[in-house]
Amino acid sequence: MKMLFDNLQMIKIFLALLFSFTCLSISVAQTEKYPWQIGDVDQLSEVSWSPRNDLILTASGNDNSLRLWNASTGKLIWKTNVGFLQDDLELYAIDSSDWTADQKFIVTGTRNGKIQLWEAATGKLIWKIKAHAGTVAAIAISPDAKRFVSAAASDVEDFGSELKVWNLADGTLVKDLSAHQRSISAARFTDEHRFQTGDGFGRITTWSTNGEKPISVKRVSPCGVIDEQRRTIVYSPNFTLLAAQCQKQLVVINIDSGKSLKRLPEEEHYRLPVFSADERTLFIPGDQKIFDVDAGVTREFREFDGGALNSDGSLIATLPSYRADGVQIFDTRTGERRGWLVGHPGIIKSLDFSPDGTLFASGSADRIVRIFDTQSRKPLFLLEGHTRTVEAVEFSEDGQTLRSQSEKEVIVWNTRTGAKIKETPKEAHFESGGNRALSPSGKLALIEEYDKPFRLVDARTNETIKEFIFIDQLDNLVFAPDEERFLAKPWWGGWQLWEIMSGKPVREFDVGYSFHNRVAFHPNGRTFITGGGGQNIFMFDLESGKMDWSLFPIDHQDFEVLKVQEARRIASIKRDAEHARLADIENKPYRNRVHITFDHYGDMTPLGEQRIAESSERNKSLAKKPAAESNAVWLRLHNDSPLPVRIPTQSLYLTAKCFYEFPNGQKVFGLCDDGEISVWLSLEDKTGKPLRYGFDFGSSVILLPKKSALFSVPREILSDGNVISFGFIFQKAIDGKEVEDYGTSHTLRFTQAELPEK
Repeated sequence: MKMLFDNLQMIKIFLALLFSFTCLSISVAQTEKYPWQIGDVDQLSEVSWSPRNDLILTASGNDNSLRLWNASTGKLIWKTNVGFLQDDLELYAIDSSDWTADQKFIVTGTRNGKIQLWEAATGKLIWKIKAHAGTVAAIAISPDAKRFVSAAASDVEDFGSELKVWNLADGTLVKDLSAHQRSISAARFTDEHRFQTGDGFGRITTWSTNGEKPISVKRVSPCGVIDEQRRTIVYSPNFTLLAAQCQKQLVVINIDSGKSLKRLPEEEHYRLPVFSADERTLFIPGDQKIFDVDAGVTREFREFDGGALNSDGSLIATLPSYRADGVQIFDTRTGERRGWLVGHPGIIKSLDFSPDGTLFASGSADRIVRIFDTQSRKPLFLLEGHTRTVEAVEFSEDGQTLRSQSEKEVIVWNTRTGAKIKETPKEAHFESGGNRALSPSGKLALIEEYDKPFRLVDARTNETIKEFIFIDQLDNLVFAPDEERFLAKPWWGGWQLWEIMSGKPVREFDVGYSFHNRVAFHPNGRTFITGGGGQNIFMFDLESGKMDWSLFPIDHQDFEVLKVQEARRIASIKRDAEHARLADIENKPYRNRVHITFDHYGDMTPLGEQRIAESSERNKSLAKKPAAESNAVWLRLHNDSPLPVRIPTQSLYLTAKCFYEFPNGQKVFGLCDDGEISVWLSLEDKTGKPLRYGFDFGSSVILLPKKSALFSVPREILSDGNVISFGFIFQKAIDGKEVEDYGTSHTLRFTQAELPEK
């Protein structure tokens, strides 16, 4: 019996080991499913396939990155920073590109008219030029890779375009063919010396790279009539087909015959249709359809912003939405996902330690839960099952299970095997920011308020215990376990450890550029992990400030570029503030000349029934009533100053009739005298406490000098000592530029006490 018992025990042990090995094998295979890398985290501006369909180029706007990927493995080949392409404060993304036929070089164009040549194998920048005044709309490289053409918006009106021919080797200009060009949106070479352009008026022009004038011009009328109306037109790569927006239809036309191949009901969208290189497939992002040109049929497809088709249209690399989780590659015939160009572990949204500290877990924007070994920092399990971003992860008290939650579901996992134990549909909303941090005991809280110093409060009463300093763009606040210290994360710096008693920071933890960062403390209270938009996870020693490890090296070069941009932004804010301060000094004698007076009692149209666009002609304000019979108070806004003022309104108003001319000859159009408008108001009680009123949207209008306008206020809101208020800003033509705000906003108020006695 003892031998039988021992044999059974051995079998059990063997089966347990086999099961554990199988689970470990599964988990290891899972962790190797996607490459371990940092990927795009922001909305992409450009996605393009290489000619052989084995590589994909992606460009993102706000994180200043250009990346090249292996399309089949999803592995990032290289990433280069393109922050040097930016001008002043505005970010200009790469949103056009073309490859040489041998895939050795890539030409890219930006929205600020710059063009770059890159070595495809390494991402090395070969040259960059300021090529155009406006956004680069089209790039085409000659078959022998000696020349390329580019088209872009010009600085002239009426859809003017620039068209230029360049040497590929050094970026020098060969020919400027911009004269009389309009709305060019596409270009392609027919041979080494000839190319074609297509514009928004249906004109297809053939050019010589050395000629001064067009060789020929062909005109197509996609909407059935030849006119000078510009339309949204997309040309196929070889200019055999075009897709044009004709009112509420997308019309696909054979350019040679002029015949319509298909008419599809389609509203105009900011994402344009895309042809495959073989011109047999058209993807229509607005309506989420695939059009098979040969068969003449359309079929529904998946929902996403847009994308780029490979050469034969069998695959599409999708454009993710804002702060999404990378490019996904789908089969256009089956709808199945074939690849994913994503960073792992992705944008970190949640972190937690197991009770014994041997494991930690992360939840990410890529909808994956990962369980790591704390000591080796290697992922033990990659757990798929969520349909949305994993916003919360939490180990059980015994560490045997892990609970993860997204906006759509809650899943419980076995932390030893990675098996899914339970899944429950559950709707939940998660805030992206952290403007209130609760201490572990729940007795204290740190509160961040807009444009104010952050403060420590009693969590039950909200009574302020201590006020700290104002940190511009504060990312997050987290208490340390001892509740005597806390972590604060400025957007443009690392985590800072603050002492509550001294009210000062004592050390900083470098995490590079990373937004919306999360923190989890080890049970020992001395160690914490953190991660966020930087897609990296760090472990720090709280007492020494030493970094124990990070999953990836910190990209300091990228962070330095972003900090330069932030420094420019801060400098611009300071310049604007100083200009506004000087303007306020100059405007001071005029402030009291903009004021409100009571006009009469009457009726008004309820806010919810007013249109987005309204006439300023007097209508409702003409009727005067006794106070007891009216539902509104009509007030008159006077501008007795010598400058126009901008005031907030609930509707748009056309102001093409009346204007004011500045001494330098510039004109500003505004309301005619005695107009009737709806002012966008704020409401306060007699103590100054804000009260809810109106709708959270509006516009603005200019009230010209020596003019007045009537606006109405419901009688019931001007009761119990309530006060209405709104701001106005003086306007001025400065240095020959457009008329703009001159100084800061000044607040006007009107109270119940200012109404006439009944």
